[in-house]
Amino acid sequence: MYLLQFTNVVLVSLMCLGCSSNAAAPKSADDLAIERDLFAIGNEYHAFYEANKRSPANAKELVAFESPEKHTEEQEHIPELLQSTKYVVVWNADLMNYETPQGEKLLAYVKDAANGGYVCFQNTAIMKITPKEFEEAMKKTNGIE
Repeated sequence: MYLLQFTNVVLVSLMCLGCSSNAAAPKSADDLAIERDLFAIGNEYHAFYEANKRSPANAKELVAFESPEKHTEEQEHIPELLQSTKYVVVWNADLMNYETPQGEKLLAYVKDAANGGYVCFQNTAIMKITPKEFEEAMKKTNGIE
C-alpha cells in the first residue's frame, strides 16, 4: 500500500516538472515579426560587408546593394524596414574588431530598445534584452567599456 502511494506521489511529481511557471511563454506574432525583421537586416548587413569588405555607411547604401539573399521573402522587405522609424541600425560597424566579441556589440535594434526590447548583435543573434543590458551593449558598441 505504501509503495503504491509512494509511486503515485513520484509520478505526479514527475508530471509536474513541466508545469513550472518559469516555462517560457510563447512569443507573440509581433515579437516573431520583430525577430524576423532584425535577422533580415543583420543578414543583409553581413552580405554587404562580405561583398564590399566594409560596412554600409547608411540606409541608402544598403538598400541599393543587390545581394543574392534579397530574393528571399524576408530580404525583399529590407527597403521598407530601413525606411521605417521602427528600427535603428548601427552604420559603419567594425565587424572585424574582435576586441569585444560580436555577440556583445549591437548591429540593429528596435527604436525603444533602451527601455528593454529586441536587438540584433553583430553576430546576428537576436535577443530581447533589459534596459541595463541595452546600456551595456551600447557602451561596447561605442567602444566605451
